Amino acid sequence: MICFLLVISKVFFVYKNSNIIAGIVLIISLFSYFKVRKYYKYFLVCTLLLGLTNLVDFLSFKLNASVGLNSFSINFHPLIFLLFVLICFLNYRKANSYWAAFFLRSPSSIAKQQDEQNLEQVEKFKLKYTSLTNQDLLEIINNGKFVKQAVVVAKQILEERYNKNNDDELSNK
Repeated sequence: MICFLLVISKVFFVYKNSNIIAGIVLIISLFSYFKVRKYYKYFLVCTLLLGLTNLVDFLSFKLNASVGLNSFSINFHPLIFLLFVLICFLNYRKANSYWAAFFLRSPSSIAKQQDEQNLEQVEKFKLKYTSLTNQDLLEIINNGKFVKQAVVVAKQILEERYNKNNDDELSNK
């Protein structure tokens, strides 16, 4: 079957080096799809980029589009560009999460950093609020103008003082 296609294509099509390279790149992409699936997406992107920049020709005729300003222009293959856009559209969620992970920090690292900052704030508030009276701590809790960590620390200190007073009363009896 493949030999038949090669003979027919040889009759109607004059091969250039860029066409032969395109065939090799396609064969490598197909091989990676069936044999090494986890690397397929990388081969696919490389294949599309080679076709997009006209380094390899997948078609028997030249088809170029260009975008540019004055003397600076970028030539590309419009069909490969449309194929690239279609693939990105069909895999929008995967592509979006990939680019977000590539360029941004992961949500787990952001959450870990926020937890560390919260712990640092809590420790600062504990040092600051231990010298306050119970009345001052109740004002912090009921005021509503303090950050969440400050209110949590004020409640913890009041609970610790209450538990300590109850323990002292029980031990005196």
